[in-house]
Amino acid sequence: MSNPPTVTNAGLVPRLLAPVVRETMESARVTAIVGPRQAGKTTLVRRIVEERQMTYVTLDDDTARQAARADPYGFVLALGRPAAIDELQRAPELMLALKRVVDDDPQPGSFLVTGSANLQTLPNIVDALPGRVDYLRLDPLAEAELSGQSRSIIDRLLDPSWSPTSTKAAGRQSYVEAVVGGGFPEARLRSPRARQRFFDGYVISLIERDVATAANLRTTDRLGDTLRLAAARSGGPAEPYTLGHALGLDGKTARAHLHALERLFAIRLLPAWSTNLGARITRAPRAYMADAGLHAHSLGADSDAFLNDLTGALAGRLLETLVVNEVLRQASWASIPTRASFYRDGRQREIDLILETGQHVIGIAIKASTTANVRDARHLAFLRDRLGDRFVSGAVIYSGNASVPLGDRIHALPISALWAVE
Repeated sequence: MSNPPTVTNAGLVPRLLAPVVRETMESARVTAIVGPRQAGKTTLVRRIVEERQMTYVTLDDDTARQAARADPYGFVLALGRPAAIDELQRAPELMLALKRVVDDDPQPGSFLVTGSANLQTLPNIVDALPGRVDYLRLDPLAEAELSGQSRSIIDRLLDPSWSPTSTKAAGRQSYVEAVVGGGFPEARLRSPRARQRFFDGYVISLIERDVATAANLRTTDRLGDTLRLAAARSGGPAEPYTLGHALGLDGKTARAHLHALERLFAIRLLPAWSTNLGARITRAPRAYMADAGLHAHSLGADSDAFLNDLTGALAGRLLETLVVNEVLRQASWASIPTRASFYRDGRQREIDLILETGQHVIGIAIKASTTANVRDARHLAFLRDRLGDRFVSGAVIYSGNASVPLGDRIHALPISALWAVE
């Protein structure tokens, strides 16, 4: 067996979304890869461009961007097909030109485009290519990609024959690099001081440059404050008026800031699970930082702060961010499409992740401590009993090292089991 990729060559780690991209291009006229800047979209696209001998252009280039804006249709025609267009959100006029071209000749695999803002939610792009484009999300590196585990945790939890095993990793020390380093390839390659400079520059670029393509904000002066507050409350409800009050902003401005940060993939908004289990449920979405390293940086937390957090509140939030993002990153290459949400009701029953694959449901609870017991699984058991056969599997993800059963179809799993090679 070959050695798994390491952080010393993180930029060369094979991306597990790549086969999904290739498969999608066989049927979709336009394939769009969206995700945060510096996540590896350009590296992935260039490899596919080389494989398929495609024309490539990036709209980060001033000359190309000006030409695209001046004559969108002529620009697209001149590219020929197949072609790849990087950073499409920088010239949104091209979307209607692409629509015109692929309507005239609807051959699959015509265009591969990327966006560092969510093209599906941008006001001047949304619905420009309905039925003609398939969207895929490329996040920063998952720990599974770094370890060499290619089978999604979702596929494993859906497999009745899977027997989770214990791991060597236990306690915060086992996860300090995954938490503080995050998944951005360049950040994982840097020393702690250089990593801080990376995230400083990333946030500045996000606020001063990228947000202009994501939302029509009247001002970005307080957007950095919104990001820091979102980090402090990561995993909590995304209630604009509550956030706005804390920042001294009106609710409408706070809502616009949250949507801008979501469109730029700085945060994830996880919806409440829409179901009827006979209890009043929370409706507001939860906001999570979209990368543990960015989360730690936004809180000013380094390795020592994470390891020596006496109350456990800081470490718990960062570990929850790590787990949520790891599971959702792996969902992008799972064999079955997955809808993610959370559950909380008026009786304080709470499940951090609800994963729906068709009619099947997986429940995940996250706990930062090194121990897990049946009581920690009681809300998963509630879900299991209410859903019956629809409930396939439940997991209490915790920072211990033992994989143990906690009831019918429910296990305690070490955090590292999410990516351990079995």
